[in-house]
Amino acid sequence: MQGAQELRDGAFVSVDYRISSAEDPWSSNSEPHEAWSQGDELDSSAARRQPLTFEIGAKMVASAIDHSARKLQVGADKALVLEAKEAFDQMKLKELGIKPLTKVVVALRLRSSSRGSSLREQEAEERLACAISLKERGNELYKSQQPADALPLYLKAQAILRRLSALKLTDSLLQKASTQLISVLLNKAACFVQLGADYAPRTVKACSKVLEIDENNVKAYYRRAQAWGQMNNSEAAVEDLEDADRLEKGKNPEVAKALRFHRQRTG
Repeated sequence: MQGAQELRDGAFVSVDYRISSAEDPWSSNSEPHEAWSQGDELDSSAARRQPLTFEIGAKMVASAIDHSARKLQVGADKALVLEAKEAFDQMKLKELGIKPLTKVVVALRLRSSSRGSSLREQEAEERLACAISLKERGNELYKSQQPADALPLYLKAQAILRRLSALKLTDSLLQKASTQLISVLLNKAACFVQLGADYAPRTVKACSKVLEIDENNVKAYYRRAQAWGQMNNSEAAVEDLEDADRLEKGKNPEVAKALRFHRQRTG
């Protein structure tokens, strides 16, 4: 559609996508719809059974994908040629066995977009799904011993969830957003713990935010105690571990072991 308004930063979009090998140079004369069937498929929204949902201008996807999505109309196609490192993280590149500079073809089709801050329930659900997707990608990286790579994904998910919490949504959606926010904050704290003592103050901050939402969260007390330990503050660690031990009724061996250790350190 000629003269259609370009999506601005802050708009949320859901796109169907297909990423395929580019064995033959992609011609500028090729029709975008051809990218949905040519080449060997490497990844797609159909295979994952969910669209790619992201916020325009928030650096959640490759800049070329962001730029193309903001110009698309619902139902329209676009095909791009990118380097594989722009389309996949390091873990996925290794899984696929392709080099970072390998060319891939990305087919995009805009499914829906949201321009304003007043959201319909479906649009809010899409933002929530985006945050969950980011969290799950972060979880995969964390489990692969890559906390530094997982952390940016958790930070992006947290930003989306905080925006959702500030909007007028149904109680059910607000509860879902709150639950996911707690999970993301705890996962972020776990990354900070793995990254070492320099990140300990940020661990304390993340866990304290969780406890503002849920004062009985054992993981928040335990991970905050780990941070206190990294900061050589066993007294504070004992306080948090005692709360965790009380909530666990003395049945969590990891909490009990850490509590004994820090009590010994405080004499």
